[in-house]
Amino acid sequence: MELHTCKKNVMNCPAIFFYDKTAPEDVERIFPGSNTMSRSNGCISFKVSEAHLKNGMDLPLSQLIGFRQYMHFHVDAIKIALHNRMRQRVNAMELIVKQARRDEPDKNTYKEKHGGT
Repeated sequence: MELHTCKKNVMNCPAIFFYDKTAPEDVERIFPGSNTMSRSNGCISFKVSEAHLKNGMDLPLSQLIGFRQYMHFHVDAIKIALHNRMRQRVNAMELIVKQARRDEPDKNTYKEKHGGT
């Protein structure tokens, strides 16, 4: 029963589209030169229908803001993990260089066998 209600609720969610090569059609229509620009990231588009807006704009807007916060959190978490791995590699390289460094030889003090110092 629980799975059936979950499927029913998931079927009512807004459609999500990811565009990695070109901009969405709506963006291209409003900004005609947007497809000529090079981009390294993709675009995410949400299709909100009349059924989603029948109870007002509060729920869809709060879900979109929640998705934005979710994305920011995970992007920041990936950055932190990447920086931690880079710092660990740098520390490992510094340790290798420190261990490979030769000590400066001490001054040898020679003593004469026959008198003197």
